[in-house]
Amino acid sequence: MGARRLTVFLLLGFQMLVLGCTAPQQPVELALPPVGPEVARAQTAADFRRVLARVEPVAESVCRDTSKNRNCNFAIQVNTSRSAPPNAYQTYTSTGRPLLIFNETLLANMRTSHEIALVIGHEAAHYIRDHSSRKQASAEATAREAATLAIAAGEPPEVVAQVLRVGAFVGLRRYSKAFELEADRLGAEIAFISGYDPVIGVQYFTRARDPGDQFLGTHPPNAQRIQAVRDVTKDLKRAPPSGV
Repeated sequence: MGARRLTVFLLLGFQMLVLGCTAPQQPVELALPPVGPEVARAQTAADFRRVLARVEPVAESVCRDTSKNRNCNFAIQVNTSRSAPPNAYQTYTSTGRPLLIFNETLLANMRTSHEIALVIGHEAAHYIRDHSSRKQASAEATAREAATLAIAAGEPPEVVAQVLRVGAFVGLRRYSKAFELEADRLGAEIAFISGYDPVIGVQYFTRARDPGDQFLGTHPPNAQRIQAVRDVTKDLKRAPPSGV
């Protein structure tokens, strides 16, 4: 493919993404237990703390076994905003400590301790597998490649700048689905070592909205995630977990 044709392809791909492929998925609203809202919130918090007390030490142990030189002392936060969508993610504190954030609206949708354990393990796995740095590296490499082709094709600076942005976006999304499945597998192992059943935990995805197999989507279809957890759990039950 010629450089100019590739540049046009990237620009058209960007327009398609903006117009239809990146619309945020609306979470499924699940009913809280049949008690008052404050009682339900207190129960949710208590369930989370109880599961976290078992899962966090295992996640930190797996982290240390994977890399001897990384900070494996996880910080944990619960976002109690009732307007926040059901979500969990891994980021960093201002001092560089790995931070796992769980929205209370997500935890309220968890029906068993196995589901809570799996989501904690999943977010810890994103850090253990260094997904944020790997995504950033992919974004930078793809952006450079796209901009180099645009410059070689003689595109004006404003087009090169736009191609650079599109390249970064594509690079950021390129491995997102694979990283989610990788975190599902390691998260299942962490939950399993902690004494929970990931096959029960992954039942959450039978209720959650399915993102489908979207072009450059951030998450794989729910069926793939369920199967990945089932497969790794089957292997774990056959042999002692590796811890990595």
